[in-house]
Amino acid sequence: MLKNRTKLFLLTFSFFVLCIFLVVSQFPILNYYFNDNKIFDYERVVKLSGKTVFISDLHINSRHLSQYWAISVNLPEDTKTLIMVGDTFHGEDVFNLMNDNLGSLPGTSFCKALTFINNVPKDIYFLYGEGHDPDFLSTSDFKNYFIPCDDQTRIHLIGEEAVFEVDGVKIIAHHGHWIAGGVADCVVSYFAKQLGQPLVLERLWKKEMGVSDDYWLITGHSHIPAIDYKEKIANSGGWTKIPIIGGDLGNAIIIENGIVRLQKLE
Repeated sequence: MLKNRTKLFLLTFSFFVLCIFLVVSQFPILNYYFNDNKIFDYERVVKLSGKTVFISDLHINSRHLSQYWAISVNLPEDTKTLIMVGDTFHGEDVFNLMNDNLGSLPGTSFCKALTFINNVPKDIYFLYGEGHDPDFLSTSDFKNYFIPCDDQTRIHLIGEEAVFEVDGVKIIAHHGHWIAGGVADCVVSYFAKQLGQPLVLERLWKKEMGVSDDYWLITGHSHIPAIDYKEKIANSGGWTKIPIIGGDLGNAIIIENGIVRLQKLE
């Protein structure tokens, strides 16, 4: 009897530990309860002016390279700056394919990604999204990395996070993989929005990180577009459907004349 109880205890304890591991691995936000390090460099601010558009989660894959499946992002004609908030590519394989198999050098792939976008502005900023964008783009070698596509277009690789200021509006931007794993973030965000509580994970993350109320937090990752004007939090959504859930596709966060809004791009 004692041996059976010991086995039951060990099985229960192991299951409990496994559950904790799975929860923590899917919700990196929990790590910040035990970590006081601030990950944003408030001194390194990218100052911008004019209409600025944030989009995320294009997930460009090999199917999109054919004309039939191509994504079409129609930016407003007067867009001054485009900020792509991670998961521009669906994986390193398609990145290499678009990069003419040059390896770990961001050559033509980023410029080719712009062919899916209409009314491309002069300045484009790329943030890295974990799990889909090539991992080497998250390294310090490619933070503040500059790619000239042509005389009219400048691409800036700025790593996993950035602090922007657009005509006085202060923004902290990152893809969102620091908040929760992709599946967990999507499922929780979807049902929270259905229950009238959108951006619940983003609100918790902003609070735990001690982000000032003066700053907007803009992310992607969940593919669930939403905006909270009171808490100054926004998610730009995505451009590819989520299995079973589907998704409200084709949205962007636009900042213009000091106003932040969520808008579907036609």
